[in-house]
Amino acid sequence: MIRLVEIFLRLVPAGLLARLIGLAAAARARGLAPDEGLRFLFAVQARLDNALAEEAVRYGLGVHPKHRHMRYHDFFVTRITAGQRVLDVGCGNGYLARRIAADAGAAVVGVDIVAANIEKACRLHAHERVEFRIGDILREIPAGGFDVIAMSNVLEHLPGRPELLRRLAEATGARRFLIRVPNFERDWTVPLKKELGIDWRSDSTHETEHTSAEFEAEIDAAGLLVRECLLGWGEIWAVVEPR
Repeated sequence: MIRLVEIFLRLVPAGLLARLIGLAAAARARGLAPDEGLRFLFAVQARLDNALAEEAVRYGLGVHPKHRHMRYHDFFVTRITAGQRVLDVGCGNGYLARRIAADAGAAVVGVDIVAANIEKACRLHAHERVEFRIGDILREIPAGGFDVIAMSNVLEHLPGRPELLRRLAEATGARRFLIRVPNFERDWTVPLKKELGIDWRSDSTHETEHTSAEFEAEIDAAGLLVRECLLGWGEIWAVVEPR
């Protein structure tokens, strides 16, 4: 049945289909109580957001165009100098680690708990100054000193964040943390979703998403200090150092 509907929808002109979808969603919402109408529209939006992300990656030939537009790697690269040792916590597919090594001239150890991520990183983003490792940072911190710890959209996934940051600072001797986390205050719909009792997170695996005040409070609880804080693209970007 779903397959037949998909075939039918492909025959409808794109502009007309977009209008019909909008009209149908609005009409359905108006037939509900206001709170239920909002929950319904947010559910539709979530499905469309997933489809939008998939199409964006397809448009970018396998790479989400947000990386090109946000240029978020520059935040990390421009705050690291040649010869420094960098620990990239939750390195994912390794792209940031390679950028840091290639553009900043640093030596990087990238750690991720997901074996498939490390396999992909080794295959796609190998570099002579990058070492990728499978590891759980909550259980074991890589040995050896590091000058900088990079955490790009990682901290929000983890429990016990202040204690982890404290342990990382003590175990590595790092004098700088470069941290990027989603900003709870990025849009008015986020607190509204929370008020309605529906998932307000940008990723269902997030333990939290910080307000600026909450982020600074966690950094302070870790015995660290926010030296620089930028807000942009719905995220908090911070340079954090030991007190």
